[in-house]
Amino acid sequence: MNARRRVLGEDPELRRSQILGHAIQLVGERGSGGLRIQELAERCGLSNAGLLYYFGSREELVLQMIKELERRETAAIEPFARAAERELEQGKPSKRTLVELLHLIVVSAMEYAELSLPALVLQAEAQERSHPAYDYFHRLDKMFLDLFTRLVAPHVEHPSSTARQLLALMIGLRQQWVGSQRSFDFVVEWDRAVAAVLGGPAASTAGATRGKGASRPRRNRTLHRK
Repeated sequence: MNARRRVLGEDPELRRSQILGHAIQLVGERGSGGLRIQELAERCGLSNAGLLYYFGSREELVLQMIKELERRETAAIEPFARAAERELEQGKPSKRTLVELLHLIVVSAMEYAELSLPALVLQAEAQERSHPAYDYFHRLDKMFLDLFTRLVAPHVEHPSSTARQLLALMIGLRQQWVGSQRSFDFVVEWDRAVAAVLGGPAASTAGATRGKGASRPRRNRTLHRK
């Protein structure tokens, strides 16, 4: 056993994280139905029994993988959801502030761009309530719809409808971005789509990385108010 394996073996949480990372990658390649214990164990340098020591069963592994996806997505979005709540508590945010918040939310989500393919694969599969990822994507959609509805309410006639349009644009652009092998700047296209839906200029995209994702957002960025 080499040094790397010994180190991983001495830390159960690190080993579990490694297994979940490989599981997420496999789901992105083949869907949840293509997640095979033997292949996953080989990728992790474990026996089948060794892998099941950490998760007990394939079903438990899938559930923990979905929780890990949710944890990462939530970690990316929550700071800007809280920023949006603060803006709303202070009164009606300007349209410029609204556009900047929508920009920063997506830039932050792109910190975990490597999750885009497995998330899209799981989301396409999770249309039935019996799917283990159904509740996760339902919660995720609701979180975005509630946030978008509250943000746009001061500026549009039909807030819930506009929120659904924004969510559909975000999901659709991500599908195109992944399907095109990241051939366009996701953040720039999102900003333009937001401007088209809400009217007015697009957000500044100076911090975006062209073609293959976006740079880490500047969390202390000052939002403009009128």
